[in-house]
Amino acid sequence: WIRTMDTQSGEDTVDIDLGGVSSSGEAIGALGDDIVTVLTGLELNVACFSEKVANFSNFVMHLETLGFELEGLDLEKEDNDVDNMDCVGKFLEFDLLCGVLGSEIVELDRFLDTLHAEIADSGERVASCKTWQDKLVDSEQCLRQSEMQFSEIKKQSASFERTLSSYKRRGNGM
Repeated sequence: WIRTMDTQSGEDTVDIDLGGVSSSGEAIGALGDDIVTVLTGLELNVACFSEKVANFSNFVMHLETLGFELEGLDLEKEDNDVDNMDCVGKFLEFDLLCGVLGSEIVELDRFLDTLHAEIADSGERVASCKTWQDKLVDSEQCLRQSEMQFSEIKKQSASFERTLSSYKRRGNGM
């Protein structure tokens, strides 16, 4: 804290030292600009990850519904060719969508690793400023919530893969 006195009005004013941030929240200097850029980029990347996870939650719900429909169907017991083709079509859709989900999980895992590295790097950079540390903590908390959702998606994906393997072993999809 720096206390100054306005000589013309005689009033005391207080300026707050935020380690490179003015009391109005504006970054001061090249280091402050760099940290603000890094934190802003991190916040955007965490928001992007969170959005992708939310979208894949919806995608997983669709796959669950399709999986339940497949459980009710049995290729060997279908009465006619139309029902048989419908069953094969649903199986192929399920197979394809499980593959898409698996690929996206790999990509999101890589993105998550990158986010963790960015957070570690940012933690070192913001150590001198409470305001920036608070922003980093907020990003970490948001990421943790999305990570929990992502973990559930990965578990569901593994379950879908087991279901798919089961159908393939029984010969329903081939």
